[in-house]
Amino acid sequence: MFNKTRLLTPGPTPLPERVRLALARDMIHHRKGEFTAIMDRVQEKLRRLFGTEGPVLPLSCSGTGAMTAAVYSLFSPGDRVLVVEGGKFGERWRAIAASRGLLVTSLQVPWGEAVRPEDVAAALEADPAIRGVLLQVCETSTGVRHPVREVAERMAGRETLLVADGISAVGISPCPMDAWNIDCLLTGSQKGLMLPPGLALLALSPRAWERAGATRPGCFYFDLPGERDNVLKGQTLF
Repeated sequence: MFNKTRLLTPGPTPLPERVRLALARDMIHHRKGEFTAIMDRVQEKLRRLFGTEGPVLPLSCSGTGAMTAAVYSLFSPGDRVLVVEGGKFGERWRAIAASRGLLVTSLQVPWGEAVRPEDVAAALEADPAIRGVLLQVCETSTGVRHPVREVAERMAGRETLLVADGISAVGISPCPMDAWNIDCLLTGSQKGLMLPPGLALLALSPRAWERAGATRPGCFYFDLPGERDNVLKGQTLF
């Protein structure tokens, strides 16, 4: 045990022994009944994990892939979004939004500090055309937890979607999606879930699903309505 490799990083995290043993099992086919039974069983638990009544989509990608899927599925080129930028991953939201051709307003927050909900509200008042607020539940690069619940309260009554990166929060810090009125919550496998990297999870609110249905997908691979339809059948799109 003294020679065991130990990861003292924010992610990937060390794998519990039972996870390592599960990974040693034989492969099964992903279009057969055995896989469907696993998906159905896991889906119930994922909904509890996210605190949502809706489906939770598994995506075979990193957490950044889920961030990309959210931006490319909920917004169209030319849409205006507000990015809370208080660390490296706030910067990543901005970069992904820019790659989609969105018009980005950055709300700069000093690294090591949390955004103030009243500043988000003021930015939305200043530009009513903003269609989404992108922020982290926990900014991994600084360890700061943003007041997502309070931000959502300040956004009540607006059509603006609240998109939250919970990669270093889901399973670690409470962020019940439905109770807090988060429109999109996503995470990756390699932090709180203590799994290998390469799997992401994403869920949308009913009104975010309406937006996704009205938005032309910006990417063939990240087709969230298609993923949802397959999850409801115990499958994945790809």
